[in-house]
Amino acid sequence: MNTIAQWLASEHRGIPLAVRRQLLTHVLEQSTAWLYAHDDLFLTSQQTQQLNQYLKHYSAGKPLAYITGEQAFWDVQLKVNEHTLIPRPDTELIIETVLELPIKPKQILDLGTGSGALAIVLARLFPDSAVTATDISPEALKVARKNAQIYRLNRIQFIQSHWFSKITTHDFDLIVSNPPYIEPGDLHLEDLNHEPINALVAEQRGLADLKIIIEQAADYLQADGLLVVEHGYNQQQAVFELFTENKYRQVQSLFDIEQRPRATLGYKNRFC
Repeated sequence: MNTIAQWLASEHRGIPLAVRRQLLTHVLEQSTAWLYAHDDLFLTSQQTQQLNQYLKHYSAGKPLAYITGEQAFWDVQLKVNEHTLIPRPDTELIIETVLELPIKPKQILDLGTGSGALAIVLARLFPDSAVTATDISPEALKVARKNAQIYRLNRIQFIQSHWFSKITTHDFDLIVSNPPYIEPGDLHLEDLNHEPINALVAEQRGLADLKIIIEQAADYLQADGLLVVEHGYNQQQAVFELFTENKYRQVQSLFDIEQRPRATLGYKNRFC
């Protein structure tokens, strides 16, 4: 048997130390700080067997979040599985943007919620708001509901819907979405083959779902309501044009930490 320190120090086919440490915290149900303070403790044979199984999955390309069943996003730890996309830091740009704006939305809609990341964080940041979250996948909605229960957010209404098809409210202050926007055949898909393809890929050069959302969102926003969507860095111009063609005002491109265009916002034209 190995101690925690010995297991971390042993050879594991080039798997990063940070990954091995995260797997340890998951199996032992302890924090990273606890590992440092107790690195002389021996792992049981069952724990070692489980860790080695996880390492095998990771070496085969399975994402760490799917192995542990959870992923950090903003200030929450979300349950995830193969039916949901893994929430990524890029999507936090939507949260950062909303917080910087002088708005206090009462009605929020999250389209294509997946694990519930945007809906849950926004519900926590705006405790007086009513939040609606949709997804076409019933399996993804099960995960999102579970995450909402963990954080005791019973103000979120979850609806199985293809974008706006089952939405009856027409006075949202804020609509957000991280829709599929990868073009079919894109080389990046090779690294994403464990994630649900229908949550990643869209036709029309990746713009099909963005087009639906941008064209229809104004009908569900109240006057001066705000739409914010995530998109690919190479889709900035096309998305900006979709906003302007549909008469949104104060359209802005939003840039991630590496200064790549990652999202776009626009306000409903009050005269439409």
